[in-house]
Amino acid sequence: IYFSETLSNNYHHLLPAIEKENILAKKKLGLQTDDILRKLDKFNFSFNIYDNWLPIFNQTYASPLSSNAFDYYNFYFSDSNIVNGKKLYKIHFAPKQKFERAFTGSLWINDSTYSISKIDMHLSVTANLNFVNGIHYLEEYKLSLDTVTQLLEYMPYRYSSTIDFETGLALLGIPVKANEKSVRLVVNNSVIIDYIKFNPTIPDDSDIVKMNMEETNQFEKDDNYWIKNRSDSLSSHEKNIYQMVDSL
Repeated sequence: IYFSETLSNNYHHLLPAIEKENILAKKKLGLQTDDILRKLDKFNFSFNIYDNWLPIFNQTYASPLSSNAFDYYNFYFSDSNIVNGKKLYKIHFAPKQKFERAFTGSLWINDSTYSISKIDMHLSVTANLNFVNGIHYLEEYKLSLDTVTQLLEYMPYRYSSTIDFETGLALLGIPVKANEKSVRLVVNNSVIIDYIKFNPTIPDDSDIVKMNMEETNQFEKDDNYWIKNRSDSLSSHEKNIYQMVDSL
């Protein structure tokens, strides 16, 4: 009952300093429930998994790739595989202590560069999260060409976070009876980076003008636009949501 899509171009450059997102299109359901989406935005998150600490709500959790990860995690070799000509090792990790602020999951490591190609991890109720049954987080990387070094580098292209709430929906402004145990709220946020242009030439005035001309307030686009420009196909569940709204 709460669903939206956003399509945007993102620009990042160090010198000159550029950090810009141009939203090109937005799509919502067109129901009164759209108003609740603003209250759910704060539950959408993505990490840099190479950071030592990963913030979730008002707490921080040790990354399995932190400089002191062995203080918080046990690691177990699982398997190896060849993906796109690269050998990857699959490693499982789990907290050393039951109530540790740490994740459980798996990561895939390139055997020559030690770069991460994928990490899949979760927090359970033992992680001391109020009102939450669990959190699942997935981050995937793909090889992109660095036009300066002419080497393929792993760059993030998909972030996915899912929060399964236990209680506390009234605190979010969602009118649910306190004894309605069958009602659950699951918030899922997926970010797909469709095309990465990595280390292009230094942007000049014409690039910046083009970037600024991209800005628009006309976010409403027809279905044909979304079919043509959507970065990833909709799941069957998401398609059913749109069909439900059409029926209503």
